[in-house]
Amino acid sequence: MLYTPARISPRAFTLVELLVVIAIIGILVSLTMPAIQSARESGRRASCMNNIRQLQTAMVSHENAQKVYPAGRDGCDGITVDACKGVPDWKRNGISGFVKLLPYMEEATLYKNLDLKNKFWASVSPPSNAAGWYPPNLACIRTQLPLMRCPTDQSERIWNPAGEYANDLQAATGSYAQVAGTNGPPNIDGLANKLKNTGVFNYVYEQRSAKIHDGLSKTAFLGEVFGADTRDSANRWSVAMRHDDTLRSTLNALNTPPGTGITTNLYNYKTNGAFGSSHTGGAVFAFGDTRTVFIEDEVDAKIYRAIATKAGGEEFTYSD
Repeated sequence: MLYTPARISPRAFTLVELLVVIAIIGILVSLTMPAIQSARESGRRASCMNNIRQLQTAMVSHENAQKVYPAGRDGCDGITVDACKGVPDWKRNGISGFVKLLPYMEEATLYKNLDLKNKFWASVSPPSNAAGWYPPNLACIRTQLPLMRCPTDQSERIWNPAGEYANDLQAATGSYAQVAGTNGPPNIDGLANKLKNTGVFNYVYEQRSAKIHDGLSKTAFLGEVFGADTRDSANRWSVAMRHDDTLRSTLNALNTPPGTGITTNLYNYKTNGAFGSSHTGGAVFAFGDTRTVFIEDEVDAKIYRAIATKAGGEEFTYSD
């Protein structure tokens, strides 16, 4: 008699066993996700540091070619004394130093098409809407420059706030600003905050590296900004204003939330002129020698303010 062994059917998972496996997988995923997110943020921060380093390299190239760094703001605003005495209306524009960097950022065509005498971010009789702007100028302020954006920054890339004097401009925002110095709110004196701040970037005045007496390696030129699409921390890359947009100070602590800290009422909004970022624990800065540093929120206030001055004579040691 031929013996045939009994067929053993494969045993299926019970519902309890399946739930246990799913739970284990869930725990493993929850344990690995923070590490994955941390690695992604590390990559974004590295990309951010590379962006700001390239911007500072463009700044150095401008100084090499023109013998000066660009002014923080090209025009005078409404000031009628000092360097702004008797200047024509077209020199009262509001363009930021970043606009002057365009030829050194592989954006020469964008810059070549501009007409800086044609009310480009003008402060004297500005057009009430986009229809009154010179088309290439309007195209420039709407251009989203990848180099001006930190990958971690979640701000809207185009900002169109209600109530602006030209609220259909759809201006592109950015993640970086120029270091104007240590003067900030509540001091709103025109000269102290605009022409005579303590850092490299002021209205009108173009600085030479020889005038950076504290040394390029100890003087911050550029830093990060967050909340670029909010009224209290607007940061449209093509325009510069005291305490917001692309001119900032170190009066308030790093990462002071928009609208808080020491503020001033500027055109019916509260601005603090602070630097900050969407990174955890600090923000990226570029120094005059193109060195990039991640400065932590806990940085000593005296050191934080010292890096913003070009000729303060402060003695300090800071290493990233």
